[in-house]
Amino acid sequence: MRSAEERFASIYIRRSPFEEERGGSEHRARLLEGIRGRVLDLGAGHGLNFAHFAASDVVHVAALEPNALLRSAASDAAGAFATPSITIVDGVGEALPFLDSTFDAVVMALVLCTVRHPQTVLSEIRRVLRPEGELRFYEHTVSERRPLALLQKVAEPAWKQLAGGCRLTRDPLELISRSGFTIVKTERFWFSPRLSSSCVGDRVLGIAVPDQ
Repeated sequence: MRSAEERFASIYIRRSPFEEERGGSEHRARLLEGIRGRVLDLGAGHGLNFAHFAASDVVHVAALEPNALLRSAASDAAGAFATPSITIVDGVGEALPFLDSTFDAVVMALVLCTVRHPQTVLSEIRRVLRPEGELRFYEHTVSERRPLALLQKVAEPAWKQLAGGCRLTRDPLELISRSGFTIVKTERFWFSPRLSSSCVGDRVLGIAVPDQ
């Protein structure tokens, strides 16, 4: 019998093309526009960012993913690209298996909602980023609208069980700002390609740099 994590990963792989076709791919393209150098794709899933790296000045991607099923799918996806080189890495954000100041950029796409210790993850990101590096993020966030924020709070326990540990009430902008980063660019918008995703419709996309 498959675990809850495996079941969620299988559903996510099947459902993601629908969301990518209805705007998700464009959001990822904007997230990665102008990115260059050595990149850590943190929580790479099954490789939805890879095509956008191929259209950039990225020279190498370390794609870290803790879920075995998603990691296997990412490995298959990586084989489609001659450049950049993509290495699939087993690991978690709370203990990144990389030396200090390794990367020019770290990318998070829908990651902070699921990690158990977000500030530890952000501390690790800051450690492996070069001082002049960038954190690129695309996350969903607690709503600014009180009725929806209340709905997110009520729905979160059940949603967390169904959606691979996803929390609906986290504020990624606050977490990033409190973890040694300055947010230099941000955009907030609504994106809900399915009725079932309405409770996670508020998204934030942006760039942060390490405090000096």
